Amino acid sequence: MTKEPKHLDQYLRELREKREREIISEDAANELSAQRGQGLTSPAAEVSTEELKLLKESIMVQNLSRMGQALPARRRAMMLRTFFKHKRNMTVEVFVRVGEHPLDTLGKVTAVGRDFVGLSTLRERLFIPYAAIESARVPFGTPDVSYTHQHLILDEKLRRQLLTSFGETVAKREELVRQFFEESLETHLQGWTGTRAEVIAEGRSLAGTLRGAQGGVLTVKTRNGPVKIPLAKITLLRTLRLLAALRHLFSR
Repeated sequence: MTKEPKHLDQYLRELREKREREIISEDAANELSAQRGQGLTSPAAEVSTEELKLLKESIMVQNLSRMGQALPARRRAMMLRTFFKHKRNMTVEVFVRVGEHPLDTLGKVTAVGRDFVGLSTLRERLFIPYAAIESARVPFGTPDVSYTHQHLILDEKLRRQLLTSFGETVAKREELVRQFFEESLETHLQGWTGTRAEVIAEGRSLAGTLRGAQGGVLTVKTRNGPVKIPLAKITLLRTLRLLAALRHLFSR
């Protein structure tokens, strides 16, 4: 059934009637903003800001759950990626299994990729594929909040550049590319070519120099020559300092 078209005078009359019946509620934040000369803003919803925040988080969890049910093969990766994004720059504990032995890794989340997470400690960087992670959590006794004052420096110039020329600004800075775009482990490791690292794959440990990743294969140069390791087989990769590399070499 189609609605009958309304004339302008009829529409304006109905609009005035609705405005007369409208309940006007006072908003403390808007009143203070007006007093300070900052203008007025339209509320995002009828509910209060804290209720809206909780509602948005609830909707996000429900959407994530539905996506996981619709895409069961990608559910695990989506859950881990979402978890690590909310823990960026925070300390987490990740559990993997090397052969038959469980291994826990503690570090600060520095990179969240499409299929891996990057952690950092005082001595090393670690890269762990989602497929190798059994579980992840915030360590007991560690505050489940982000210490933004420890890792965030407000750059007003960068803020303006992101607002006015987002693509050009991000493309010029590697750290922004890694923050705004979800890299794969293969793409991310290309930026670590020439780094000494230990690669744990299929229960075995191999130390050498990273020579690049391409076609789903990571090439590592060892003292016995180059070794190709399928990225799908990697459980954990950690960078090595010179002293640690020498210790690893002599221990073998």
